[in-house]
Amino acid sequence: ANNDHGGYCTISQNGKTIYTDIGVGKKNSQRDIKLVPDSINKFTIVYYPSTSDVLTSYDPVTYTFNVTHKSIDDTKLLYVGPNGSTAGDGTREKPIDIETALGLVDMGGTIIALDGTYHVQNTDAAIINVPSTYSGIEGKPKTFMAEEGAHPVIDLEGEYNGFAVDADYWIFDGISVSNAGGNMKAFQLAGQYDTVKNCTFYGNGDTGFQVSR
Repeated sequence: ANNDHGGYCTISQNGKTIYTDIGVGKKNSQRDIKLVPDSINKFTIVYYPSTSDVLTSYDPVTYTFNVTHKSIDDTKLLYVGPNGSTAGDGTREKPIDIETALGLVDMGGTIIALDGTYHVQNTDAAIINVPSTYSGIEGKPKTFMAEEGAHPVIDLEGEYNGFAVDADYWIFDGISVSNAGGNMKAFQLAGQYDTVKNCTFYGNGDTGFQVSR
């Protein structure tokens, strides 16, 4: 926290409060959390500012995010499909969803998108994040590509942002992204040493493809 006294926060996992009245200060603190295996774990952190500080508002601030736990033996080659989920195993017969695959694929690995129309799975985040922690490395980029002959389309339904790529050393090939919400972007590229090819962006509320930080 940037204020003098810090305030406190409460942490919930899958609707159940697991930590209450945790003091917030300038020093980092850690808490043990056990993820539910092979599932999406939804976390909510509510921050309560300290009334000892002079602030313009003391309203609580809520931040929600998901952490996916998935056990997959081979993360070098993963398949995603329109009906893919964390229940899959990443094979063509049992694909997983895009958001899960982006976080699982190994260095130098490939995600293959099957034909069909995809939708945002993490509707709370309302975006498909590819953070810097997902980066590949020089000589071992990560690839997200359409299966040969397939035309995968990510339909943002006029409500969501598309890809926000902060990671480095990625290749995106043969993907279409459409219908981003108003003032929202279909694909924002902020990483380095990334390649976007054979992709189309159409029917979006704001910029289809944008390079910026």
